[in-house]
Amino acid sequence: AAREVRRRGAPGSAVELAELAIRLTPADAFGEHDQRALELAYYLVEAGDAERARGVLLAVAERPGPQQARALLDLAALDYWGEGSRPAVARCEQALAAAAGEPALVAACHAELAVYCDFDSDRCEQHAQAALELLDAEGEAADPDALIDALLATTRASLLAGRGLPTDTIERAFEAESRAEQSIHRSRVGAQLAQWLKYVDDFAGSRARLEQALAQSVAVGDESAMPNELMHLAQLECWSGNWPLASRYAAESVELAEQSGQSFGGPPAMRALIDAHLGNVEEARLVEKHLAGAEGTPLAVPLHRALGFLQLSLGDAAGAELHLSRTLEIAEIFGIREPAVYRVHAYLIEALSATGELVRAEA
Repeated sequence: AAREVRRRGAPGSAVELAELAIRLTPADAFGEHDQRALELAYYLVEAGDAERARGVLLAVAERPGPQQARALLDLAALDYWGEGSRPAVARCEQALAAAAGEPALVAACHAELAVYCDFDSDRCEQHAQAALELLDAEGEAADPDALIDALLATTRASLLAGRGLPTDTIERAFEAESRAEQSIHRSRVGAQLAQWLKYVDDFAGSRARLEQALAQSVAVGDESAMPNELMHLAQLECWSGNWPLASRYAAESVELAEQSGQSFGGPPAMRALIDAHLGNVEEARLVEKHLAGAEGTPLAVPLHRALGFLQLSLGDAAGAELHLSRTLEIAEIFGIREPAVYRVHAYLIEALSATGELVRAEA
């Protein structure tokens, strides 16, 4: 019954039914109890109650058993959106240790590590390949959830490295998704493709897919996915010059991220970039408070980008150069070599030209 009402877009009702099911499960039936607890956690996340979900998952993760590694992977997803990449990777490594000797679970752990290693694109690709080797060996019995994550991580690594979007890999991910159930820690293929299409200048395709992904999240009550989808819509509309619409999307993204306990920082950075475009100088500068805690992490890239664009807009070429140079420096450290992802090169060229650094500007 919980699964059915969740499919109808009522995760809150699914939570109540899942809790009833757990109460009726014998206390000594650990496997069944833990499996139902994992489902309850998923419904809680969809309903926007990440903290309660964390408590449920921690209880399962503390007990050795068949669901321990799965609970750790779900906790990694909450860590990623709440605290960032590194805590999520550490949690996945715990799951990998708990999954030793079970190829399917090991493959799932490598797939999740590939998703969360966004501070090291090369390492991401290595984990994705390790997962694909294990999954390919399983043939039709391979877990479609893990396969989707591995394929999406491979696609992202190709894009960030400047090799473009591998269409055959994306098609394989869509095929796997047709056989999969929803899970906390897996993104929808269409939503991921929507984000990436804007990096290859397919703004119309990106907009259509992002709007579709957002509508799907609204329809099923998946509040956990909406902040990220709105953030990417805000970026797309900013790049398209639709700044009032971009501002609306960014504000909604920040609000929903705060409500659902997602403190990964992307929405505030995007709102600051759009405020800079609109000339809202003081509002854009508010993002400076996030910079100290983010320095040396992937989040520092969009933060420096927003502040660099702001300084350039204000005629402070030297200040802009510092932020924009740091943007590219950090992006390179994390293996982001595709210029279309952050689109700051033109601004940095302008800042370098204004400060007389013509050799660097030419390079």
